[in-house]
Amino acid sequence: MVVKGVFFAAYWRIKQIIAVSLLFVVLLAGGLVYLDMTRTQNVISWAMAGKTIVVDAGHGGYDPGVIGVSGSREADINLAVSAYLAELLRGGGATVLLTRTADKELAPIKRDDLTRRAALAEGADLFISIHGNAYAADCSQHGAQVFFGNDEQSKALAGALQVSLLRIDETNKRVALCHRDSFLLDNVDVPAVLCELGFLSNAEEEQRLLSREYQWQLAYSLYSGIGRWFIEQGNG
Repeated sequence: MVVKGVFFAAYWRIKQIIAVSLLFVVLLAGGLVYLDMTRTQNVISWAMAGKTIVVDAGHGGYDPGVIGVSGSREADINLAVSAYLAELLRGGGATVLLTRTADKELAPIKRDDLTRRAALAEGADLFISIHGNAYAADCSQHGAQVFFGNDEQSKALAGALQVSLLRIDETNKRVALCHRDSFLLDNVDVPAVLCELGFLSNAEEEQRLLSREYQWQLAYSLYSGIGRWFIEQGNG
């Protein structure tokens, strides 16, 4: 009986040692991840400190944009993600100009509305317009995609943002594309992109886009991509 008792005592002691060791490994791994995230955050903040960034929440007011399959409004989703992105950018030390902070247009005529949005980019370091997509002919279409105008800096910016967005959706195979018929991209004199967050015509993706958590993920992906672009351009 004594031998049996000693055996079980040793057995439980070994289990405790293993458990403590595993806990140590988990905590160490978590600490390394935290340190890596903190280091990344510091680098991004350093890169965009002092920059001026225009964040345009597409549509608004009389123009709701795309209407999702459940009745959601593109303009509302654009505004939510833009507000989250602005918060992150300001936390990184950037000056942020939002084209709108409420469900309101900038002018009663659409062309004048777009002209006023583009005018805010004067003197800024970059311009990003946030939108939602739709394709009624194929409701399976999904995925965020970034478009750029006809200049190399905007192309590089769009590429950095697209890579960052793909990290939160492994099924997204889209690439950044040149948009040759965008009033905003054609009338902004700084690096500019138009980001389509996803397809409101896809019921599953629409629900993701309505999720506050996913909106934050999108905003953080854009924030990270912007920081990466500043670093790669040597603008940090």
